[in-house]
Amino acid sequence: MGVSEAAYGRFISAPSVSCMAVCAEADGHFIGSCGFREINDRIELEIFLLPEAQGEGLGGELFDAMVSYCATAFPSLKVASSVSPANSRAVKLLLSRGFTATGETVMMKSGSQQAVYVKNS
Repeated sequence: MGVSEAAYGRFISAPSVSCMAVCAEADGHFIGSCGFREINDRIELEIFLLPEAQGEGLGGELFDAMVSYCATAFPSLKVASSVSPANSRAVKLLLSRGFTATGETVMMKSGSQQAVYVKNS
């Protein structure tokens, strides 16, 4: 059964360039998703991992691969990511990878407000 475009639109904040499932290497089970979204002069990375997949280093590895891909695939765009200010692990990851807070916030479809970070050149 397909999902209508209107129904899909209720769950996304902005159309994605791509969205991919993240599956465990050992058994292929779904453990999250990742994607890229073009917004104005930037490409925003989005990573979601299920709680049981967090804290294993996978987020950092996935994030690094996505940043590297964006540098090649979208060379004229800034690389950005939005994160809940309460997600201290994600904020720490962004800061450790050369991202800085822009002071901008975005409201997600879920109603949560997220801070925007941009990678320094």
